[in-house]
Amino acid sequence: DYSWPEPDERIAWPELAAKLAKAEQVLAVVDRRKDARELARELQKVSQNPVFHLSALMCPAHRLDVINRIKESLKQGVVCRVVSTQLVEAGVDLDFPAVYRSLTGLSSIIQAAGRCNREGRLTKGKVIVFRSPFSPPDGTLKSARDITESMLREAGTLDPNDLATVEKFFRQLYFTQNLDVLGIQTERQEFNFATVGQRFHLIEDGFTKNIIVPFDDSSARLEDFRHYGADRQILRSLQPYSVSVYPDAFEKLNDSGALVEVNGIFALSPTHSHLYDPVFGLVEGDENPLPVLMV
Repeated sequence: DYSWPEPDERIAWPELAAKLAKAEQVLAVVDRRKDARELARELQKVSQNPVFHLSALMCPAHRLDVINRIKESLKQGVVCRVVSTQLVEAGVDLDFPAVYRSLTGLSSIIQAAGRCNREGRLTKGKVIVFRSPFSPPDGTLKSARDITESMLREAGTLDPNDLATVEKFFRQLYFTQNLDVLGIQTERQEFNFATVGQRFHLIEDGFTKNIIVPFDDSSARLEDFRHYGADRQILRSLQPYSVSVYPDAFEKLNDSGALVEVNGIFALSPTHSHLYDPVFGLVEGDENPLPVLMV
C-alpha cells in the first residue's frame, strides 16, 4: 500500500523521526547524504534502540558490516530502524514491513518499495512517501522529482504498480532531458573517436577523489602499502576502506591538514581520525549548501 503526502505538505526531520520511532522495524530513504545523517541524528534522540545509518560516506567494509547487522536484526524480529540514502535501493536484500521514502522520481520510489514486504510475509507492506525539508540538487534527481510531483498534483494519487503510470513518468522524464549533453553521438557520427573517448564516462557521479578511512584494519594495510610501495594486491585490499568525495570537499580536507599521502594515495590522517564517525562515516566536508524549503 502506498500513501502520498497532501498537496504542499512537508515534514521536518524531528517530526518524521517521531513517526519512525513508533515503528519497530522501519526503513527511511532520502536522496542526500547530509539528509540521511541529520534524520538519523534526530531519530537517535527519540529512539531507545540503536539507529542504523547507511550512506556512501561510509566505506564499503563499514556499509557491509551495518547491512549484516540490519539483516540479523530483521531475522531475529527485534527493533530495527534504518535511515539510508538511495544506495539501499539497488542490490541490497532487505525486507521491512514499512518504508518511508522522500518524494522523488517514481522509479526510485518503486525501488525503495522493493525493500518493503520483499519476502511476502505480510498481506501488504506500507510505503509512505513524504516531502523532505530540502529540495534535491539540480539535474536528473530534481527533474524526476518534479515530474512525480506534477503527476501527483494532477491525479491526487499514483499507483506505481500501474504500467501506464510508469510509462507516463518515463516519457515525461526523457522528454525533458537532453540525453546527449556532451554531443557524443555527433562526434561518433563524424568518426571523432578520440573525442568520444575523452568525453564519455559510463558513470557520471561527480565523485573523483578517494580517501582511505580508519575502519577495521585499514591502518595496518596502509602501513603495508607504505612499506612495500605500489603493490597491486595490497592496493586492492585497501579498496573496501575507501570513501569517494567531491573534489571541493577533498581540497577542503587536504587544506586543513586532514589528509596524508602514501605512495600516491590519500588517507585520513591519524590526527583527524575523529572525522570518520563509527555510525555516520566521513562527517566533514561532504556536502555543498542545500536550498532550504522549510524553516
